[in-house]
Amino acid sequence: MILGSPQKKIKMKKTEKEIIERIDQLIRLEATGNAKELADRLCVCERTVFNILKKIREEFKAPVLYIKCKNSYVYDIKGKIVLEF
Repeated sequence: MILGSPQKKIKMKKTEKEIIERIDQLIRLEATGNAKELADRLCVCERTVFNILKKIREEFKAPVLYIKCKNSYVYDIKGKIVLEF
């Protein structure tokens, strides 16, 4: 009888690229929630969310706004962030 070792779940840290792509997707769906909710959903701290949103606004020149009545960050104009090398 061969006994296998129990499988362990290894939680890998998300890369900045993965976080940006997920935030972009949620912004396009208008389903981010507020910064705290978004941080909880992504398993990162609020500061990380604010830093990534700043990067999206400044480096990608994306017009990101927070709309309180939608409880979501949204793009002011339709668009999508594409990260490639």
